[in-house]
Amino acid sequence: MSYDFELKFNPSQRLPVIEALRDFDPKLDAADMSSDDMPLTLGRRQNPLKQLLDRAILLAFRLYIGKVTELTSTSTAVQISILNNSAGLHVSLVDSQNSAKLVFDKAWDYLRVMQRVGQCTTYDRQMGRTLDLDRDFDAAFEAYCSVAQGMQRVFKEFDR
Repeated sequence: MSYDFELKFNPSQRLPVIEALRDFDPKLDAADMSSDDMPLTLGRRQNPLKQLLDRAILLAFRLYIGKVTELTSTSTAVQISILNNSAGLHVSLVDSQNSAKLVFDKAWDYLRVMQRVGQCTTYDRQMGRTLDLDRDFDAAFEAYCSVAQGMQRVFKEFDR
């Protein structure tokens, strides 16, 4: 489970956003996945309908998603997925208040970099609105903590 943000930007900003994030935090682990990485099993004995469906899925992936770059910060439990014209930043839910503050601070820094370079806005899915990164940190952090506490209660119920 994670707390998620969305950013939309011009496709020409994709590589500058990735480079700016890597410059900002050289410890980010990066992995690229493109439609070429998707397995496409073709064979004489394969069901023709399955073969057609596989090709349609691959085509849709190429048209709508293209290349995906995943940037992960293992030290802060933040994952960033960068598509052609958008990005998602996913913050793992942390149980201690001190750890949560450190993780959320770092995530906010990544959002600032992406928003500045990508010339875009940040949408907070949980709050249901676009954020002003200069004013909304406290409200977003409070929402993050609320979601984390709610998930802890759910997990405790399952452990009984």
